Amino acid sequence: MQAKVTEITGESLEESAYTPASWEALKDAMNEANRVLNDLTATQAQVDKALLDLTDARTGLTKVIGTDASTLQTLVPSVGRLSPAFDPAKDTYTISVPNSVYQFQLTPTALDPLAKIEIAVGDGEWNEVSSGTVSENLPLQVGGNKIVVRVTDSLGNVTAYKINVTRASSDNGNNGGGNNGGGGNTGGNGGSTPAPAPTPAPVPTPTPVPVKDNLETTRDGNHQPFATSKPSDNKETLVQVDPAKLNVAMSQGTGQQFAIHSPNDGDMKVNGLTLETLKQLVDQGSKLNISNPLAIYPVPGGKMDVNGVSRKLGNAALNDIDVHVDIARSSDALIDSAETRAASQGYELLVTPVDLDLTFTKDGQTVRSGQLNGYAPKYIALPEGIDPNRITTGVIINPDGSIFHVPTVVTKISSRYYALINDLRSSGSYSVIWNPQDFEDARSHWGKIDVNNIAARLDLQGNGDNTFSPNRQVTRSEFAEIVVLGLGLMRQDAPQNLFPDVNDSAWFRSAVALANEFGIVRGYDNGNFNGNQEITREQGFAMVARAYRLIEPEAAISPDQMNSELERYSDAADVSNWAKEDVAQLIAAGIIQGNGPEVLSPKTTMTRAEVTALIARMLKVTNLIDQ
Repeated sequence: MQAKVTEITGESLEESAYTPASWEALKDAMNEANRVLNDLTATQAQVDKALLDLTDARTGLTKVIGTDASTLQTLVPSVGRLSPAFDPAKDTYTISVPNSVYQFQLTPTALDPLAKIEIAVGDGEWNEVSSGTVSENLPLQVGGNKIVVRVTDSLGNVTAYKINVTRASSDNGNNGGGNNGGGGNTGGNGGSTPAPAPTPAPVPTPTPVPVKDNLETTRDGNHQPFATSKPSDNKETLVQVDPAKLNVAMSQGTGQQFAIHSPNDGDMKVNGLTLETLKQLVDQGSKLNISNPLAIYPVPGGKMDVNGVSRKLGNAALNDIDVHVDIARSSDALIDSAETRAASQGYELLVTPVDLDLTFTKDGQTVRSGQLNGYAPKYIALPEGIDPNRITTGVIINPDGSIFHVPTVVTKISSRYYALINDLRSSGSYSVIWNPQDFEDARSHWGKIDVNNIAARLDLQGNGDNTFSPNRQVTRSEFAEIVVLGLGLMRQDAPQNLFPDVNDSAWFRSAVALANEFGIVRGYDNGNFNGNQEITREQGFAMVARAYRLIEPEAAISPDQMNSELERYSDAADVSNWAKEDVAQLIAAGIIQGNGPEVLSPKTTMTRAEVTALIARMLKVTNLIDQ
């Protein structure tokens, strides 16, 4: 991110040259980037967000340019030329023309003789024109048009020049003639003949046009052409990555940020990647974000079992395995099921469910990577104008419309709020809910905030009468369920249960099986789980410590630090040897705050309020939730 800040600072941009709104957006993004750079405790998610905001703000910086031919040296109300006077930073220019037809003239002064030149008007398709002095008659719709000239040089580098053209009132005709003279002078200065007057033509009847290729592909925030897009019949944006161009871009350094963004509404499909490409990105410490107005999907290459995917496809070579990334509105059937379930259970579904899918194919066979080996972020776009304080949590939606909590932070990227969801899935259907809780018997309790917060995320059920019983003791099975729900690990296809005393019909069977799968719970020497036994504080601490290491796998504590942390408590000697390292690690992380100022009370049982406080602190310390 420092490189991006330095790059923008070195451009010596002048505030007066840009629209106030776009300048303020850049200034805010720059201030936030500097704040994050100076924050030694900033997380990677915060760094990624600040870089994305800064990149978007620079891309959105819009120049204030009128119809004065001397400003651009190329554009006049009815005739324009592409020349070095255009800003290669791809700013958007605005001109006003009195005519119904805009004649755009290309002069190849600074163009590669082998360059390909394409023009798109409004939302129309790209039309290729040959290099040379070419005039294109471009019909203007009432209300204005966007013109984009795209130049691809012989090396494959693409530069796009964006122009907003608006219809001037009819009394501007004289000005148009005067400005045409300016266009002729410009042509004379370049050694060419004055541009011809435009040929009048009737405005055609507007017809539906497909989405044009306005795909944005970047490397470290700078335009890098490594993918193209085209529309399909069902309004999907189909993106095709060019492996050769992406490999060239990847060879330019390590730790790079690649992004593919489609501003088009509707679904988005990305093809052209291979599993070998994802592995190379991981090996060089680079990342790839794929996004559209529905979501941002950072491809979790470093969290996948690459060899496991290959095994599912017959041990195929990585470069023979195609990778597909889809961002799409969920099916109508799933949306209906989710909305029905929400209405029946009293929570509000704030976002139309969105599918994020990562699949791998070889010879017609398709597989998914399954569970990731670490938490990976996904960003679900929130509706415009939404109150960010009116968000409870992100959820994963099951095929039957039921939901499970996934740890969520509300974040702002540019001017849009997103639900930043962290979970261990590579694919799924996601949404966001509003589900406030206010239990009567917790209103004056010390654990009120955490109780209502965790219960609102559907992690804890009340007693059915708007009470919670915060002082009631918790059993081992209840604790296992709370941890699994809190971490977003719950799923409908839970593994086989391994404890002989846990019946398949037990309400906690899935939670215990999942907690055991992730190494969070363990049985006794006789193999039993003893789910109905009330949990002691040190047992609960040990389970949370294992959950903490699932989130922070590199977390460790030395024997000296362990002793130093424990000696702060007068009853540290009462902690069982098997639990000392776990307890000390949670103390060091700020998750354990003792039972009073100087005691741990490791052998006493744990209450429901204490459990919620413990889980809430663990999720906050690891930045999986923000409140």
